[in-house]
Amino acid sequence: MGREIELVRDRLLSGIVCCDVDPTSEGAFDEVDRLCRRLYNGTTGGWRTLRKEGNLFGATWDEVKPVPCKEHQNRWHYVVST
Repeated sequence: MGREIELVRDRLLSGIVCCDVDPTSEGAFDEVDRLCRRLYNGTTGGWRTLRKEGNLFGATWDEVKPVPCKEHQNRWHYVVST
């Protein structure tokens, strides 16, 4: 069975995806970036996850770190940007 991902919030340059990639697993953020290639966003770069060591666009890591989905067990919400 393949990994699942869906865009649950789409803003001008950012969004939130819900997927079944546990952020504590090795290579989790790279895996979410790979899955994001399935999601259209109208840019040439596509969606990419925000990472603790990257540009958080003025937010803190606590504000943008992955959180468990409240609706689906074993799924997580990641903040993504273009």
